[in-house]
Amino acid sequence: MIDSLIESVFEILLNKVIGVSLLVIILMVIRPFVLRYLNASVSYGMWLIVPVFLLLPINIMSGESSSSVITIILGANPLNPHQISEQFFESDLIRSGILTIWLFGFLASISLHVLKFRKLNLSLSCHEFSNERLDMNFTKLSEINVVNSTVVDVPAIYGLFRSNMILPKEFSEFSKANQTMILRHELFHIARHDHRINIVRLLIKSLFWFNPLIFIADKYCEADQEISCDLGVLQGSPKEERTQYAKALIESASFGSQNKLVSQWKYHSLIKERVKMLKNTNTKAWHKWVAIIFSVSAIWMTNGVVMAEKSAPDNSFDDITKVATKFVMSKYPRQAAMDGIAGEVKIKFDIDNFGRTYNVDVIKSEPKGIFDQVALTAVYQWQFENNKGQSNMIYTMEYALE
Repeated sequence: MIDSLIESVFEILLNKVIGVSLLVIILMVIRPFVLRYLNASVSYGMWLIVPVFLLLPINIMSGESSSSVITIILGANPLNPHQISEQFFESDLIRSGILTIWLFGFLASISLHVLKFRKLNLSLSCHEFSNERLDMNFTKLSEINVVNSTVVDVPAIYGLFRSNMILPKEFSEFSKANQTMILRHELFHIARHDHRINIVRLLIKSLFWFNPLIFIADKYCEADQEISCDLGVLQGSPKEERTQYAKALIESASFGSQNKLVSQWKYHSLIKERVKMLKNTNTKAWHKWVAIIFSVSAIWMTNGVVMAEKSAPDNSFDDITKVATKFVMSKYPRQAAMDGIAGEVKIKFDIDNFGRTYNVDVIKSEPKGIFDQVALTAVYQWQFENNKGQSNMIYTMEYALE
C-alpha cells in the first residue's frame, strides 16, 4: 500500500512539473504580445491557468494507445521475472529518495514563508489615518486593518481571513490627490482578492521550489497583477488623471525601499514598468474571450503533452516487461496447439490508480473464440508501475506455433 502511494505521488508530481513548466513557458513567450496588443488585465488573468492546471486530474485527456504486438510462441517464454523485480526495486528506491528531497524542500520553503509573515506581523502598528481630509469617502476602509510596518515602507496588502493594508509612515506627507490614488489602488487589490491569490502563488513556489521557471514566471505574474490593478483604477479616466496617477506612483516609490517580504522586484524597477504601461488602459469586451479561448487551448495542449509523455513507451513486449511489476505470459491453448491453429487477439483495458487492470475486453480475435479466454486471464493478472490511471491500453497477442 505504501509503495503504491509513493508511486502515485511521484507520478502526479512528475506530470505536474512537466505540465506547469510547459504552461509558464507558453505564458512568458506570449506575454509581450498580450501587453502590446491587448492589456495587462488579460495577461494577469491568463496566469490563473497555472493553479487551474494543478487542480485538474492528470488523466483528464485520455488518448487511445496504439496497438503493439506480443508474440506467444508455443513452448517458449522469454520473460525473466527476477530481472524485472530487481529493476523495480531499484526504481522504488530512486522514487522514494526524490520524493523525500522534494518534501524536505517543500517544508523548508513553507517554513521560510511562515517566518517572514510572522516577522511582518510583529512589525505592525496601528496607522493613525483618517480619510476625512481626502477628496473621496473610502467607506470600505472601516473593514480593513490599516497599519504601519517597520520592515515594509511601500503600500501593500496581505492577509488570508482579514485584509491588511500597509501604508508608508510618510503617507500623511503625500498630497491629497496622491493619497487618494494609492488608496484606490490598494482597495482595488483587495476587491479582487489579490492578497489571497498571492498566498496561492507562495504555495505554488513552495511546491516547485526546485524549478527556476516557476520563480521567473511568478515575478512577471506579480508585475501583471500590479499593472492590471492600475488599469482597473484608471479605466475610462482622462489623460490628466493618468498623469496624476503616474506622479503618485513615483512619489510613493521615492519614500519607499525594496523589501522581499512583499515583492520580488526592486521596487523602483516595478514602478517604472507600471508607469510605462499606463498608456494602455483600454479594455474591450472581446479581450476576456481571447483569454478564455487561449487558456482552454493551453490547458488542453499541455494535458495532451503530459498524457503523451505518460504513454510514451511503445506497448511492445520488451517495453511492457519494463513497466509492469507483474507480467504473466498468456498460455497457448492445448487444443489449438494439437490442432495446429495460430491466431491473434486484440485486448483493450484500463489501469487504475494502483496499477491494476480492469475493463479488460477483447475487441478483435482471429479465429474467433479460440484464444480469447487465455488472453483475458493473462491480462487480468498484470500489474503496472508507471501507467496507473491510464485508459484505453491496447495490446495484440499473436499466437504462433514456431
